[in-house]
Amino acid sequence: MRTKKIIILLLAAAVIAGIAVYFFRESDTRAVVKITEKLAEYGTKSAGEGNVSLAVKSQGIGKLFADDATISLNKAPVFESFGPAELVGNMMRYFGCFQSVRLGAEDVHVSFPAGNEALAVFEGTLEGTIINKEKVEAEETVVCRLKKVKGDWKIVSLKLEEKIKQ
Repeated sequence: MRTKKIIILLLAAAVIAGIAVYFFRESDTRAVVKITEKLAEYGTKSAGEGNVSLAVKSQGIGKLFADDATISLNKAPVFESFGPAELVGNMMRYFGCFQSVRLGAEDVHVSFPAGNEALAVFEGTLEGTIINKEKVEAEETVVCRLKKVKGDWKIVSLKLEEKIKQ
């Protein structure tokens, strides 16, 4: 009788643990959306933000990209392939151009063309003040290709496209 109670308790505990794991694990879709949110967060600079904080953000962006990622801008014909070290340096130069800048990632759509590949398409926004106090604003369609590398999603290409006028 006592072993029967122990078995029932163990089965109940296993069922509860299984349900908890199912509901609290992060889905691949949510993980990819989180990367777009982190891109916006790490690419934002507040007025007067210090170099140490900006270096931490630059390092954070470097961790979102695969080792040989590419970035393509709609107005630049060059596809730049780079590693994490080059990206961190480029981010510090980017921050140096602005007194303040805010990036946004809105209306994110995620699809999975293959098991370990994802495609995230979203509206990217930039609002900022450059060093000469001129205000700048931009809105572009951003296409990110991601791959699962050692269990983590990494950006393998980021492409800015002309925003489609409706």
